[in-house]
Amino acid sequence: MGCPERLGETAVALATGAQRAKDVDAQLLLVVANYRIAKIRKSVRRILDRFSREHVLSGVLGAWQHMAEDTRKLRREALFDSMTCQLRSAKRRCSGIERGQRGEFLRKGHSRCAFVAWRGAAGLARAR
Repeated sequence: MGCPERLGETAVALATGAQRAKDVDAQLLLVVANYRIAKIRKSVRRILDRFSREHVLSGVLGAWQHMAEDTRKLRREALFDSMTCQLRSAKRRCSGIERGQRGEFLRKGHSRCAFVAWRGAAGLARAR
């Protein structure tokens, strides 16, 4: 085989090689651990970003929904108010025509006079 001194050197070289391999393995484990930690941090950061975006967007959507409902409610109220005003105006016109029909103009058959009276009542209704 060889001389005993060479064997000692070989054993030392093997021992230092094994130590270096352990050091390399430890460094690899450290790199892998750091990579996994970075990956976990990135996942947590994504989850937090998604949560904060959802929180902000839900607030914005809620505010928009309330605003849309208020607008719808105001439009509905305005529609019914205008319909109520039109109904009152129609009632006034009808009552004016009925009052005119009771008068002597319609008894004599003067439809033009009745129309003038109706137009006057309509003008009064618009003025109110």
